[in-house]
Amino acid sequence: MRQTLNLPGDIEPMPQMNMPQPSSADIRRSFPQGMLVIHEAPATAQALVGQALLGQTLSVAGDYVCNIDTYDWGTVEAILKPSAVSGTFAPSIERMYANKVAVRDTTAGSNFSAGAAQTLTLTSLNGTIRCRIKFTVPGGGSLTFADTTPAAPTSVAEYNGQ
Repeated sequence: MRQTLNLPGDIEPMPQMNMPQPSSADIRRSFPQGMLVIHEAPATAQALVGQALLGQTLSVAGDYVCNIDTYDWGTVEAILKPSAVSGTFAPSIERMYANKVAVRDTTAGSNFSAGAAQTLTLTSLNGTIRCRIKFTVPGGGSLTFADTTPAAPTSVAEYNGQ
């Protein structure tokens, strides 16, 4: 058995710490753009959870939520452009408290309209780490975000932050 003798003046290695150094870039800021993903859906539409909003038809009545982790951004915007809409309903963007459950404030968008893009924006996030897009599909209603070619998209479901 080999033993190590620590003599006075020996230098102990520093423990590895997974903390960003003051001069290192925060890698979370490297991904300030992305596709909206469904995080909450009605009980009978749970198969949609974890799927990109783009490429889906949402026809089960109830609340749908797409979370956006904002980290240390100052501004976030979500762009929603459905390819088909049945019924009258609008999305909202909500700023969450630190517990990621309670809603701090809400900004409502306008009613969805097929082929019309709308941008929901929050500025002065002041340390907010999560925002979410929320909308309620009414009974008999539906919302489609067709997955089309990026060169001429008929649908958009994405976010940008800075």
